[in-house]
Amino acid sequence: MQTYEMRTRADLELSVSEWRELKTFLDEAKPVFETARKQSDIEMQAPRVRADEGTEKFDPRGWVGTYPGDVTVVAEKFSADEFQKLRNDVAGWLNALGPGTANSLLPYLPKEVLDQSKTLRSYSRRLIEYTEVVMAGRPPVETEFVREQSLEPRGRPLVPQTVRERAQGTRQIISQRVKFTFETLPNLLLIRFHAELAGRLRGLANVSDEVEAMLIDRIDYHTEFTESGLPERLFETAMTTDFTSPKILAEARGLADEQVQDVIDLWEAYTENITMQTDLTRNFETSLKPISKLYELWILREILESLETVTGIEAQPTGEGLNRFTIGDKLRFRYDSSIRDHSRYLSALGSSPGRPDFALEEKNGSDWQCIWIGDAKYKDTDSSFSNGARRFLRYLVDCLPAGPSSVGTLFCAIGNDRADVNTEDYTIEFIVSRPTRRPHLQNRLQNRLSFYGI
Repeated sequence: MQTYEMRTRADLELSVSEWRELKTFLDEAKPVFETARKQSDIEMQAPRVRADEGTEKFDPRGWVGTYPGDVTVVAEKFSADEFQKLRNDVAGWLNALGPGTANSLLPYLPKEVLDQSKTLRSYSRRLIEYTEVVMAGRPPVETEFVREQSLEPRGRPLVPQTVRERAQGTRQIISQRVKFTFETLPNLLLIRFHAELAGRLRGLANVSDEVEAMLIDRIDYHTEFTESGLPERLFETAMTTDFTSPKILAEARGLADEQVQDVIDLWEAYTENITMQTDLTRNFETSLKPISKLYELWILREILESLETVTGIEAQPTGEGLNRFTIGDKLRFRYDSSIRDHSRYLSALGSSPGRPDFALEEKNGSDWQCIWIGDAKYKDTDSSFSNGARRFLRYLVDCLPAGPSSVGTLFCAIGNDRADVNTEDYTIEFIVSRPTRRPHLQNRLQNRLSFYGI
């Protein structure tokens, strides 16, 4: 199915259980989608199942990818081949940049990650519950009787042994004391289980900020337990003990009380079920991501390539992420970054022009001047831009000096070629930008950059 269309269970040919799974997934993942929207400033709402004319329908809104029940959502403004091309271009580029940078640019939510997160959170919740019960009593200890020889009794004196010792002319007293140790297999398994879950959850959290926000409390609990729940010296032993060995597990069961038996049962289920690893390249195609952001990143990739073609210099990121670039000594490029420092009016009024998708700056003496602004719009060139148009005009009027060379570019996913909107002070141009029109896009971009003498 396509974005921005709704389908019933019958339309999607889902069974009752598959439909229930889809609804449960959307309910549980809603906080993750909301976090993604806030952190990446995404206007589109989260996907949902809604009632329409008395019938439940799946409404993915603008989130593409594969949902439970193998429901695949693709972009409605592109053909299958074009969408595949756009997705592959962005995926290959992000993979080259590395997962850390990719995650900071695009809130991508692999269904596999969310599914595994659900499973791990279930194990985590139960382990925390069992741990609280175990620690509320006394953790399993081993009792060892230690015989000692000294001038003073240490523990219970052993009279016959002491008499024999005295007969040999010594003044030593033989005694026996009880020694307790926490270094038991059940305790080592408890430490190991917390360490394993902390590591697994931390690996998932690295996928994106949205997933991290969902898991961070559990990660902190499991990490804290491994560091201070039981004596720290036990950690290394716990991590090197082979708890996949049936013999060791059987021995642990023999030392465990009822509460710790629950932990061992849970560990065996965990080791049988948890096998999945996450990988950006493998999961990108099916991951759930906003088509508007995916399109925006494709335009960013094309602009950076055009800048390199025209200048002969590869844009170099400055700082973390890909929000600012330098191109030699005379040019700077911004992506999704505030241009308040170029504000001519709003900053003086205590406001800000906002963050356009793209802005190009040129060095003028010792200062930097904004010379071009662009926005990617996953829309038709003939669409009503309403709030988006007002926001774009705010960028132009506040941050570009009035004049015939002050141009703003709107990159649109679909539509007819549209005439520029011209005034004496500003020009707004429209470029239909999509994979099948890539040569046209590159030509327009390079002409625009050459216009500024770059």
